[in-house]
Amino acid sequence: MRFSPMTYNYDQLSEWLDFSFSETNRELARNRLIHPLKNHPDSLAAYNVFSNGYLIFVNTLLRYLAKWIINIMYSKCEVYEEVAPPNNIIISHHTNPNFASKDNSLKDLYFGDFTKTGDRTPSSFITVFIDHTQNYTSQSLSSTQWIIGNNTSLINNIYYFYKCLKNCLHALFFWKNPTIPIRLRLAIAVEFLSPTTRKTYLIETTIDKLISNSIRQKMFLTYEGHAWERSTIQSAFLKSKKIKCIGYCHGIVLPQQRAIAMDRGEAFSPTSILTVGQTSKLSLVANGIPNDKITVIGQLNASIKQNNPAREKRPNFKKNPQKTVILFLLDGEKTEIDYGLKFLLSFVQRCPDFHIFLRLHPISINDDKLQSVIGNILKIHRNITISRNDLSLDAKQSSFSFYRGSSAVLEAVRNGSFPIFFGSTYRDIDPLRELNKLPALQLKEPDAEAFRNLLVNKNLLIRSWEEINKILPKIVSRQSSTLLLSE
Repeated sequence: MRFSPMTYNYDQLSEWLDFSFSETNRELARNRLIHPLKNHPDSLAAYNVFSNGYLIFVNTLLRYLAKWIINIMYSKCEVYEEVAPPNNIIISHHTNPNFASKDNSLKDLYFGDFTKTGDRTPSSFITVFIDHTQNYTSQSLSSTQWIIGNNTSLINNIYYFYKCLKNCLHALFFWKNPTIPIRLRLAIAVEFLSPTTRKTYLIETTIDKLISNSIRQKMFLTYEGHAWERSTIQSAFLKSKKIKCIGYCHGIVLPQQRAIAMDRGEAFSPTSILTVGQTSKLSLVANGIPNDKITVIGQLNASIKQNNPAREKRPNFKKNPQKTVILFLLDGEKTEIDYGLKFLLSFVQRCPDFHIFLRLHPISINDDKLQSVIGNILKIHRNITISRNDLSLDAKQSSFSFYRGSSAVLEAVRNGSFPIFFGSTYRDIDPLRELNKLPALQLKEPDAEAFRNLLVNKNLLIRSWEEINKILPKIVSRQSSTLLLSE
């Protein structure tokens, strides 16, 4: 039997996969394909393993099995110090090697200095980083920081493989859901054997070491609707009836991001949700999450002071347009990276006199192929520099920020950089979509003349900047976070 290529519709996927987990199907929560994150070609491509007949399906299966063999052969135990269960557990991510300091501590790109608020006694918190750099094994970095690498003991690896294989076979032969097409069922079954599912088990096991039923704990974690988030929450509730699980939506929640709001049952859902602004809260409420479950908290990783409103910032426009600096923000999806680099190359060829800070998405910083491509670009175009500083520093030097779906544009704007959405496709990924009626905020093509005309039209830029600062407080709040750890 040969399957013809098929592209899934996001609305149909969401309808098929929108169900609550029960005792009989809770293992499904660990499968990332059960949670359709967003309506974007890269996200939907993961479901179509038969786009080239059986070829991609078989290749995916063999690749996953090979990784299991390597992990089992090179098993290595985690090295975590025994610690008293903390009052607060914070689950974050280590995505950039540059964020490691000389004393082996890590800078938190997502929660920022959140752990320095409220109760600061030694046992008050532990931050657990999920490593995306491949530079760390699972270990304690200090008494307040742990990191989860890809390694675990031989016993754990064999147990995880047994569970994943069992779930794979169950999804193939025993999952009673006649509405789901057979090819989608096959894709979900094979995904149980993926490194992503194995890492989900690894995260659960690590967090369980820190949870105690004898104290009232809080667990804060980044929250976008991923499988590891749902399953870690459920695992925490099983370990302790007293724990509060608090999800932090660190980016802008767009209306089509339904996985984050899907009703998976109380055991798989956070006790409460924190958002960066009112816009994200309204998106969640529109998707069915109760209003009283959501708290607007602002950007915890913001580099500028909470009491410094954006409207007090002046745009960084240069008196001489030829000295204009542009912060170019790439997304993390492959198609968006390709589109962004093509747009950038076309733009710098037509505007070689502008200096460009190119900033990669945190998740793609460690992509060796991408680094090689960018290295070749830098050799040819000397006016492009890779942004390795704090985002706020580069934003303060940049007159404009070119972006598409990157939430980094929010902090760029708050530091005086004028936002311009580049390209004409998938405008619904725009974190500043409420501003998309302003003509100054979009450059559909890498048109040098259009951009130069914008540079000299200071009245239009200033009027647009005033509109931005009217709406921005709804998108990114500046409320304090100091009570969350101590209350």
